[in-house]
Amino acid sequence: MNAKAKRIWSNMLASILVILIMIASFFTLINIVFNIVYAKSDVRGTSMQPVLNVGISDINTPGDTVYINRFSDYGLNDLVVASVDWWDLGTIIKRLVAMPGDQLKIINNGDSYTLFVNNLELYTKEKNGTSEYDSALSSYYNQYRAYIAERRGTPSVGVDVSGDEVIIMQDDEYFLLGDNWVESEDSMIHGPVSSEHLHGRVEMVVRRDESNKLMCLIKQMINIIFYNGRENVSF
Repeated sequence: MNAKAKRIWSNMLASILVILIMIASFFTLINIVFNIVYAKSDVRGTSMQPVLNVGISDINTPGDTVYINRFSDYGLNDLVVASVDWWDLGTIIKRLVAMPGDQLKIINNGDSYTLFVNNLELYTKEKNGTSEYDSALSSYYNQYRAYIAERRGTPSVGVDVSGDEVIIMQDDEYFLLGDNWVESEDSMIHGPVSSEHLHGRVEMVVRRDESNKLMCLIKQMINIIFYNGRENVSF
């Protein structure tokens, strides 16, 4: 190989090396930014079923994985990750159903219970005829009534335009509920939390049975970046 050919090969190798370094630097930067913005949490309980699910073998086996945006604003019906010292539950994933100024109530329809926020129906829980489930559902409603009774006469409880007693969120109060009432320990027992206890909003979910978890995560990132969308975690 003559000198000219060697120089050509040397320049080509140098160019390839520069390109590889640039690619590596790009993905390193993406990884750094991603880890600054997002935190990961595994689902380990049944309180958010069927939206979020635990491992197949038992509730302590990690199931779905959620990625939370540490810097995102919160909105009604968002899934959020929080940790509250006096709840003694560690890190939890719940649904944000009421924010400062909102009014919340649960109506007993006989065969179902309906959750209203600001007099708008959020969702309904139907009894299924199973004594154990129906009893647990009734117990959750009774917790709501106990919450009202305990705080009646304070600014935290009032009457809405329909004449029903409602829980009223005060400044910096956020009410967190599990989707699966019969398995959830949440604000209905412990009361609302403050913003300092909220770690972020769930924006991406990788399902436990997803065959290609990385590709699933990349698709959701593209959806967020270019279409301002996120994984559907509604009812």
